[in-house]
Amino acid sequence: MEEVRSGRRAYVVMDQLHREMLDVTLDAFGITGLSAAEKDYLALGWRRLPPWPDVVEGLARLKKRCPVVALRTETLLR
Repeated sequence: MEEVRSGRRAYVVMDQLHREMLDVTLDAFGITGLSAAEKDYLALGWRRLPPWPDVVEGLARLKKRCPVVALRTETLLR
C-alpha cells in the first residue's frame, strides 16, 4: 500500500491490493493449492463482515452536519 500512497505506483482499488498482499502472505507461509477463485474469495472477505453496531447511528448523526455519500469502485480481481 505504501507504493500507492507514495506515488511510486498508480492508484488501484483496495480489492486489488488486498489480493496482491494475500498472494505475498500465502507465499511467506508456504500455503499452496488454493485456486484463483478461492484466493479471490479470501481477499474479498472484508466485504462480508457485518458493520459495527454503531455505524448506522453514527452515519445518521454525521448526515445532519455533512453530506454522506456512497462511493462505488469496480472490483478488478481477475
